[in-house]
Amino acid sequence: QVRPMVGRKIDVHVSFPFVLSMRPYCASAALRSRYGNRVPADASHDDQAKYDLYAVVVHSGTMESGHYIAYVQWQGVWFRCDDHQVTRADPATVAQAQAYLLFYQARPP
Repeated sequence: QVRPMVGRKIDVHVSFPFVLSMRPYCASAALRSRYGNRVPADASHDDQAKYDLYAVVVHSGTMESGHYIAYVQWQGVWFRCDDHQVTRADPATVAQAQAYLLFYQARPP
């Protein structure tokens, strides 16, 4: 016997950055927030804590059924992948997507 799903899909837009800084979550930033200026800031590592968005997965439908599309960035251009159709996408359209999954990659050192 299959039990029905309990709950419902959250169907609201959540904004997300195209460049994600993990700097506030790095150990040195956490130590500075706790101990103040006694821990020196290391600005040379700022880029090592930045990640660039390269893909967004969007689910439309319900928790029981639906359809997935993906927005992917390739060579600085965004594309919308919907089954066998791949078309160019505007970054503003990507930013307004109801993201289900976000994929980031670390910037090269």
